Amino acid sequence: MTLLFIALTALYMLAPELLKNDTKKEIQDDILWLRILSMSTCIGIMIGNISTFFTDEIFWVILITAFTYVSVQSIYTDFMVKKVNRNMLRFAYVLTNSIGIYLIITRDFNLISTIGFFIIIILSICGILFVDDKIFGASDGRALLMVMPISFLLFGHISLYLLVFILLCLHLFQRKTHKSIPMVPFFTAPYTLLFLISLIIGS
Repeated sequence: MTLLFIALTALYMLAPELLKNDTKKEIQDDILWLRILSMSTCIGIMIGNISTFFTDEIFWVILITAFTYVSVQSIYTDFMVKKVNRNMLRFAYVLTNSIGIYLIITRDFNLISTIGFFIIIILSICGILFVDDKIFGASDGRALLMVMPISFLLFGHISLYLLVFILLCLHLFQRKTHKSIPMVPFFTAPYTLLFLISLIIGS
C-alpha cells in the first residue's frame, strides 16, 4: 500500500508536465528535459521508498517523495537556466499544505503550531504577490509556501532557525561574490534533509 502512495505521489508531481512549462522551453533540449524528469522521478521514488524503513505514516512518505522530486528537479533547472517549473511548485504546495490541514484536523497540534501554519501560508502568498522580483522571486515564494507551513507544523521553531540559517548563508555568499544565487534548491533541499534526519533519529 505504501509503494502505491509513492507511485501516486510521483505521478502527481509529473502532472504539471501536461501544463505550460517555460522552464522546458528555456532548456530547449527534449532529451535533456526527459533525463531531468527521469532523475527527479527515480530519486524521488527511491528516497520515498527508503523512508518507509523508518515510518509507517503515509504522510511522511508522501512529503519526502514530493520534497525530493522538487529538490532534484530545481537543482538541475535553477542552476542551469535560472528557472523552476512554476506549475510543479504549485502542485507541490497544494499537496503539502493539504496534508498540513489534514493533520491539523486529525491530530492534536497545539494552538501555536496551528496558527503559525496559517500565518506562514499568508506570508508566503504575500511574498509571491507583492515582493519585488529583484529581491524575492515568485518561485522563491512558491518554494517557501511548499516547505515552510508543513515544516513549522511538524518541527516548530527548528524550521524557522533553519530558514534563518539558509538566508544568512545566501546573503553572505551573494555579498562576497556579487552573483545571483538560485534560491529554490536552497529552500527545498535542506528541508528534505530535515525530514529525512528527523525520521532516522525518531525511528
